[in-house]
Amino acid sequence: MDGISLLAHQIQGFLSSHLPLSKTKQLHALIITSSLLDPSFALTKLLRLYGLNGALTCARSMFEEIPERSVYAWNAMIRANARRSDFDGAFSLFLQMLRTGAGPDSHTFACILRACAEMPHGRRAASTHGKLISCGLGTDPLACSSLITAYAKLGSVDLAGRVFRAVQEPDLVLWNSMLSAYAHCGYCLTRQRRNQICLVHHQFRYEWSFIYTKAACGMKTLNFCVLHIVACLPNLFCILET
Repeated sequence: MDGISLLAHQIQGFLSSHLPLSKTKQLHALIITSSLLDPSFALTKLLRLYGLNGALTCARSMFEEIPERSVYAWNAMIRANARRSDFDGAFSLFLQMLRTGAGPDSHTFACILRACAEMPHGRRAASTHGKLISCGLGTDPLACSSLITAYAKLGSVDLAGRVFRAVQEPDLVLWNSMLSAYAHCGYCLTRQRRNQICLVHHQFRYEWSFIYTKAACGMKTLNFCVLHIVACLPNLFCILET
């Protein structure tokens, strides 16, 4: 590997790390002077670094310079706005992304739904839910977990439950999200329901680790369990709603 290739490799390594703002600016200057990397690649990675440091103005500058914006670039810019609590800006970027024809992925929806959860009403969460379905990600575990959390934070535990039940084989993340949603909204899981969670198909054997947590909510104490599956996730009975 010659000197130029080595430098390019080192720059790529720095772009994939988490540098402080001062180092990010130094790296930015090195990329400009060296011209070793593809512009779209370098700008997208710099956008991520500026976003992680909360430098929204610099992140926007990188975003505007990217000639062909990938889904990763859109996600990084949406996430940068959300990190600075600019939730309206994040949602506006999401709508702009849709208008350009760029296909959002599960990470896009996970980020924008976290922003929707911080907004004072549930209309944007509901509209994002519709977009999630139209994009064919209505049962994606990552997106659905964020949707469940968003609905719970907005006080719509029934909608969160519908999302959960729509997934044919919910994974550990979805189970934990749904249990946390019930706890967040002040629902108490009875002993019978907690025991039902432990039921598995009689043909299989699994190892389990249970964490029982008590969370105070006003005058009530909520008892709920968060499942941690050491081996693999069985098909549990959907008992959170009867």
